[in-house]
Amino acid sequence: MKRLCCPIIFSGKWSFGLFFAVFVWCGLPSHVSAQISPGTPYSTAIQLFNQRWTIREGEESVQISQTVLPIGVYLPFKDRFEMRLSSSYLNFQNLAENVQTTVSGLSDLKIQAGYALNAERRMVVNTAFSLPTGVSKLTDKQQDVVTDFISPDLSVRENRLGEGFNAGGTFSFVTDTSEEGLLGGAVGFLHRGAFQTALINADKSVTLKPGSETTVTAAYSHTTPSSFFQISPTLTFYGDEYINGLKALRLGPKFQTQVLATKMFNKRKGLITTALQGVVRGETTTFEESTEIFHIKNPNSLTILASLDYNLMAKLRLTLTGVGRFIRTPVSQEETVVTGSGTSNVFEEGATVSYAVSKSATLSLGQRYITGRGNNAKSETRTINGFETFLRTSIRF
Repeated sequence: MKRLCCPIIFSGKWSFGLFFAVFVWCGLPSHVSAQISPGTPYSTAIQLFNQRWTIREGEESVQISQTVLPIGVYLPFKDRFEMRLSSSYLNFQNLAENVQTTVSGLSDLKIQAGYALNAERRMVVNTAFSLPTGVSKLTDKQQDVVTDFISPDLSVRENRLGEGFNAGGTFSFVTDTSEEGLLGGAVGFLHRGAFQTALINADKSVTLKPGSETTVTAAYSHTTPSSFFQISPTLTFYGDEYINGLKALRLGPKFQTQVLATKMFNKRKGLITTALQGVVRGETTTFEESTEIFHIKNPNSLTILASLDYNLMAKLRLTLTGVGRFIRTPVSQEETVVTGSGTSNVFEEGATVSYAVSKSATLSLGQRYITGRGNNAKSETRTINGFETFLRTSIRF
């Protein structure tokens, strides 16, 4: 059976698994996930990410940093059933005017299960739950710190701690179109539960109920022994968000298209990957006593990625990656429409070295540099400079 896939690397050898297009720095919605992966062993991944940025807006400057310690476990019970569990320890820091504020704690525990409805694994049902094990009751100052990491020109690993109980599911299918072509699709829904937290500039705790998410994805892939191409458009709709039981806002729909292409060379020792991702977002509508007050223009973006993977030795692999992200927020002259963000051009360069310690264990060490320049919503000059260091250990049983 041919597979809709994205290249993955294990212990210095190239292999293919069945994925709707996903690559690390562009990402897709969390509930559009991989298909069943038969033959994959039990595995766990322990990682450590440390990111630091200096942000300047007009005459003001702030330094923020983030440490993320995620851990994940993959459990294949049978050829048609598998589970994934993941959580993280997070630390957010903000240093402004020589005053440092820190927020830290666990994120929610995420549990995902996938089951193939037929032996050919062409129809799969995924269910996902997010248990409220993370920190959610933030104060006004703590919420202000975490909000720094939501900005669209920052490539953060995590931008929130805990929420309420979330539950969702995805139904996906694939079918052959030719010897090398494959067509797939997925429909997903995510319910997001209410939780207690503080709002920025609000000196009291509120009950926040985020809006639900409905996602429709299509994907077409073309695979040869040495190359792979995939295009996958996604449309996401959001439900109303409530604060203390009152409708507060509704995010506008998001349309996202991703194109991914890979090519192996030099007797499969090397792999070149190129990818494009475009995101167009609708206006966010705010409400007061169920009446529309104003609309917020959200940023659109174009992301370009290029990477080179090469097996320097039998157990040693080098990955070089470059990313360009171009963010633009439409401007409106209407009094009831405001600009929620500005514009920015962001460039990232990274290098990762991976070493196969044994047949079942791989160790990776990487560094990524980030720089960006643009304007914020107030038309002030905004610049960002940052870097990330990460360590990853993957163990297969």
